[in-house]
Amino acid sequence: MLRDRVTDLEYSMDTSEQYSSRNNVRIFEMPYSTDSNLAHTTKGQLCKTSGCVHQ
Repeated sequence: MLRDRVTDLEYSMDTSEQYSSRNNVRIFEMPYSTDSNLAHTTKGQLCKTSGCVHQ
């Protein structure tokens, strides 16, 4: 019974992980950053690359 429950939970986790990456965006050619304000850093880097005005 416990083994069946663990198997069911593992399957559920695998399924969740598979579909959670659907909303991810991968951007190549950008340096990795550990900055806590990732959205701001990413926006700045994209604007530098594309020439837009960064505010």
